[in-house]
Amino acid sequence: MPQWELLVTEGHVRAARWRSTARFIVVASISLIILGLIGIRILPDVKPAPHIADAKQQLVVARQQALAQFLASKGAPPQTLPTDSAKAFALPETQEIIDRLTQLLSNTGELPSEVIKLDPEEFWTGDWTPGKIIAVATRRDILVGFYVNKAAFTPNAQVGQQVSLGRVFSLYHRVESPQKWDFYCLAVPGSLPCGRGEPLSPSTIPETLRTLTPREARP
Repeated sequence: MPQWELLVTEGHVRAARWRSTARFIVVASISLIILGLIGIRILPDVKPAPHIADAKQQLVVARQQALAQFLASKGAPPQTLPTDSAKAFALPETQEIIDRLTQLLSNTGELPSEVIKLDPEEFWTGDWTPGKIIAVATRRDILVGFYVNKAAFTPNAQVGQQVSLGRVFSLYHRVESPQKWDFYCLAVPGSLPCGRGEPLSPSTIPETLRTLTPREARP
């Protein structure tokens, strides 16, 4: 056996193999990097997906449009006067009714027993009972509506004067406290203003009104 072979150990053999393999790995890595750079240049530009915020905004706009279309004529007075139209609340009573409901909700968290509770489909048919408060209630929101006789107690009103009905819409929203409710007058097209303060446009709260309106008002 040649003398030099006696000096070659197993460690020397593994080192020699590693050096050979390392050269291959380096060459392969450089080749992959070059191919990657080439691929980036030749691939077509990919348009980024719509941002989540944009998608949410589009959904909000769609809901606003559907709600506005649904409410376009819901505040108009009835074409045919319902039975007992003269029993409708007088216009000056509007604020009193709102204050009383607000006080009761704050004290008990519940509507008075005389309020007629309907589901959204029944409520928005507009077939209300004059002289009664109509409501659609969920856990945190209460939609209230009632007729007002615009001709009652107006200046120069005469006995037997024809009834002129208008609709009033309001919303109560329960906040943090179980018995703390915020009141908003809803500016439904064609309806009468209710109470004090600036009426709230329904289009600003489409998510809240989703559970208080029929399916046709939801996109």
